This record gives sequence, C-alpha cells and structure tokens, in this order.
Amino acid sequence: LATATSGNIILNPFGTIELQKDTNIAGDLGVNGATSADITSTTNTATLFNSAVTSLSIGGAATTLNIGPTGNSAGNIVLAGGSGDTGCTLDQATGNFTCAGNIIGASAGTQGYWTRSGTTLSTATAGDAITTSGTVSTTGSGTITSAGLLTASNGLTLTAGALNLTATSGAVNLALSSSTTAFNINSGLFNVDTANNGVGIGTASLAGNKFKIAVDNSVSADNYSDLSKVASNTNATVSGGKLLVSEAVCGSYTVAGAGGINYGTVLGLDGRCWLNRNLGATQVATSSAGDATSWGYYYQWGRPTDGHQIENSSTTDTLSSSDIPGHANFIKSALTPFDWRDPQSLNALTLWAGASGGSNNVCPAGWHVPTQPEWATVAGYFSPQTSVGAFNSTLKLPLAGFRSRDTAGLSNRGSGGNYWSGSPSSTNASSLYFNSGGVYPAYALYRAYGFSVRCVKDLP
Repeated sequence: LATATSGNIILNPFGTIELQKDTNIAGDLGVNGATSADITSTTNTATLFNSAVTSLSIGGAATTLNIGPTGNSAGNIVLAGGSGDTGCTLDQATGNFTCAGNIIGASAGTQGYWTRSGTTLSTATAGDAITTSGTVSTTGSGTITSAGLLTASNGLTLTAGALNLTATSGAVNLALSSSTTAFNINSGLFNVDTANNGVGIGTASLAGNKFKIAVDNSVSADNYSDLSKVASNTNATVSGGKLLVSEAVCGSYTVAGAGGINYGTVLGLDGRCWLNRNLGATQVATSSAGDATSWGYYYQWGRPTDGHQIENSSTTDTLSSSDIPGHANFIKSALTPFDWRDPQSLNALTLWAGASGGSNNVCPAGWHVPTQPEWATVAGYFSPQTSVGAFNSTLKLPLAGFRSRDTAGLSNRGSGGNYWSGSPSSTNASSLYFNSGGVYPAYALYRAYGFSVRCVKDLP
C-alpha cells in the first residue's frame, strides 16, 4: 500500500479501504483483485485526475478500457467539452461519434469505409456502391471516369462542352435499351427504333421503314440498308459511299404557317422559292381581283403575328411604346409619322429583316418578308407590267387592297395590290404596289397601314 501524505486511509470492517477527505498518495496506487478491481465513489461526479495532469496512460499491452454501462442506460463519453463546444461526444446509446471540428486521418491509408492514395479516394471494400440524392460535380479540369457502366435514371445533361465517347482500345458502343429512342443532335433529330431495327434522320415517325430521312422538306425512306435503293427515292444520291440528300424541289412540298395554315410553294421567275399565296389566305387566287379566300391577312409593318392582322380585329387609338404591343388590336394612327409605334422603333432594320427573318418575323421558319430589292427583282418579270402581269406570274398575286391606317377600314380590294417588304424607308417602309396602270416595287408608305404579306424562302 502506498503512503498517504495527507488525509486518512481507513481499513473498514468489510475488508475495503476508504480514503477520507482529500487524500494525496505519494508513489503508485495499486488496485488488485482476483477477477476485478474497482475504484468507486458514492457521489454523482468523481474526478479521478486534477487539472494539473497533462498526460494520462492507461494499461499496457492488450488493455481493454470499458467506460459506462451498456444498453439503453449507457451514458456519453465527452472529450474536450464535447461536440457542442470544440471537442467530440461519443453517444453510448446510439454509437454516434460527433465532433465540432473535422475528423482528420493520415494523408494516405484507410479511414472507415474510405481509402485514399495520392489524390484518389476509393471505397475501402471493392465493389461497394456510392449513392447520393445530391449532385456529383467536378471543378476545373476534373473528370468523372467509369470503368464500368455509367447510369443516369433521369437523363444526362451537359450545360456546356461536348459529350465525347472515346475508346483507348477497341470500339465504342452506344447501347439503347428502350424500344424507341430519339436523340436531338444540333437541333436535329436522330431516331433509333430498336424494337423494329429502324433508323430515322430528321423524323421519329418511321412508319414501318427501316431507314428514313426527312431533311428540309425532303423525305426518303427504304426498308433496306442498300444506299442505292435509298438513293432511288426523292432527291437522294450516293457519292463516295455516302448518302446525300439534296434540297427538296420548290413546289413539291408544303410549309406550316401560323394559325394552322399549310402553304404550298412555287418557283418564281427570279429563281427563288415563294409561298404560293398570301399569309392568311386559304387558297391560291383564281383571278386578278381575288376574293376573301385569297386576300389573306393585313399586317401593320414590322408587327409580329399577334392577331391584329385579321381583317376584322378590334382597334385601338393608343400607340405602342414597344416593338411587341402585346395585344391583338389594330393600332390606328392619325398623326405623323403615321406609325403604330411611338416613338418609332430603333430596331427598324431588324424587325422584318436580318437573322431568322427579323425579331418580329411573321413568315414560317426558314422564310422571310421579301426585301425591297427582292420584290424589285421578281416584279421585273411581270408581263405586262400591271396587275395582270402580277397575277399571270407564278406568284398569282391578287389585288387584295389594304386596311386604312386611321380608320382601320378595308379599301381598294379588287383594284390595288399592296405588299409589304421587310425594308424600312426613312420613317416609312417600302412596299410593292400594283394596279391596272403599273407596277411599283419601291412604293414607300406609312407603317400603320395594313398590307398583304407574301413570304420568300431564305437563301442557303
């Protein structure tokens, strides 16, 4: 027994030793028993070591340290104030180990379920799966690499860059497991019907064909893989082992326009492809005067297709402060410069002209309102140079008249033809005008007028 330097050491009748008050023991305190030896306290809180202790060694080789009871009555082990402060807490009831800071291991080796080697983090057990309901992302030039199957149940989206399939050896296989799978490639459509072993380019409707191409209104279909057989269809040729599909012949196809109207196409004497009737017309004119089925819509210059172009649309005297009025009313204008827009648009050069036919293009995609020079070119072929020649041309232009800028009334139907161009002219806009006395391809008038529109196909 070690020597007490203060306090009392008492051997009680039960064979145990009691330390009374604060007892300091110089040297070592040995607690030994046949099977176990305990140091106990009758108080709720007992401090075994004081604050001056800076190093604690417990046991030697093959030492087991048991702290607290087991089961639901287990307590907690608190280190350095616990996880609510700057330390850690081991919840003995749940087994959770929670720290206020990070748990940092060696720079390499295994930590729990993870193994790190260099900059590579792997599961400690080969074959383990990693599942997350969040986002897996890389930064900088980082990559996501899979030696096995990369699966995305809700699709795979690239916000930038390209999807590259590269094989360092062997071939790259793109496997499709759904019965019908379509890919959009550069805004086009590539369809693979794996159920029927069919392929469609530009169409998802194979209609039983094994191979079908629908490009720029030209359709070629075949049930065989022989390129020559495919080429025997419309506008397809074989060159250098490749299947080439040329542009469809003008006049052989229709074009879908606004309002569910399908327009035919016709080749003008200028060599350009035109719609065969005015926008809004349900049939080609059968006479120079025309009728309600061939006159079509009456557009105010530069306005989008918003309903105002219908001949009996409601009207308003309030001018628009925007290039897109946002309503279907025909805007009446009785004051100079007689425009539906106030102030006049700063984008006049691109409302009905420029890329994609202009910001307010009223023609189908790939078509535009003719420029003033385009009208001048085709009108030069009218013979005679009157309304008769305009109707006798392949365009079959009727005398549709116009809708008045100030009253919104319809005028000159059967006696005058007014067709907008996409070209502004000072504060006005250029148009094609013809009547029984002549043809005028650069007729500038106020933009608030409602004139006919005929569309021409964009140049390649």
